[in-house]
Amino acid sequence: MAKKSTWDLEDWILLFGGIWLIGQVFKTAQKAGIGTLPQALRKLHPYINRDGIRVFDNELKKLSVKEQGEVIRLIIEARLKPTLQLPLFRIIRKRKNIDGEFRRGQWRILVKSLPNGDYIMLNFFKKQTNDRPEEEYIKAEKRGFDAMEP
Repeated sequence: MAKKSTWDLEDWILLFGGIWLIGQVFKTAQKAGIGTLPQALRKLHPYINRDGIRVFDNELKKLSVKEQGEVIRLIIEARLKPTLQLPLFRIIRKRKNIDGEFRRGQWRILVKSLPNGDYIMLNFFKKQTNDRPEEEYIKAEKRGFDAMEP
């Protein structure tokens, strides 16, 4: 009696489909310049809370792949731009622990500057209306208070 395979056709399709998808993500990341970025002028560090959890990264994972790509493109542009000015960067003076925001389309990344010229990304959000989402700024202010330098 011949041994019966434990793998069905659907299992093989899922396996090779997953391998193909990982390959596509890797190619897209290389085209977008994600990785080392040796020519970057500044680093944007993710917010890490006092428990060592990378909160910024965890929130980014909740977005769709398309939205993640939009946020990552904003981060890349912020790292590579020689001068920080509008429309990419806006200084925020009236908020405690928030020094500015990076902007691209509807996306905003609220940041705190570091002495060496780098930034800590405190919070990000998609701006849906002309009004400022106050809760997003409050969340960033709280994070900026206990943000530690990397």
